[in-house]
Amino acid sequence: HDKWWYGYIQKTEGKRMIQKYRAGAGVDEIAAGADVRFGEFVRDILAHQEKSPDNFTATNLNEHWNPEFYIAGLCHPWVNFDLIARYEDLDTASVHIFNKVGLPAQYETFPRPSRNSSTVKRAVIELALLDDVLLGRLKRQLQPDMEMLGYTVPLQLQHVLNNRDT
Repeated sequence: HDKWWYGYIQKTEGKRMIQKYRAGAGVDEIAAGADVRFGEFVRDILAHQEKSPDNFTATNLNEHWNPEFYIAGLCHPWVNFDLIARYEDLDTASVHIFNKVGLPAQYETFPRPSRNSSTVKRAVIELALLDDVLLGRLKRQLQPDMEMLGYTVPLQLQHVLNNRDT
């Protein structure tokens, strides 16, 4: 159940993560880099944050794994944003964006994301496997993005997150 990350990343970062974080990893596991576990991935992300807590880009962390707060430059008060949108709201945010750039009305629609996702179920399983210290560090890391983007923690995840000594 812990194989979740494939493609380019497994060929590059996966090998490094397995070698660094998996005790007793075999030569074949390291060479393949194909079964990075969620806990190994979380440890790696947090290690990057600890190297450079105020500048994620200095750690060469893949932009997909950087906090949005840092990617968007929201930690810099001199950046002025007209809109901060979430994936879940692209259908309504697109109206604002397309009007702003002068696109005709027929382009003002965006596909609505699926609400039937297994992401929460998977997150409950994976987060429950993290030790309390790692889970606490991850919670602190994600807090600025959660607040900035107005995300709430689904009830199923609240049980895992709130009933642990983090």
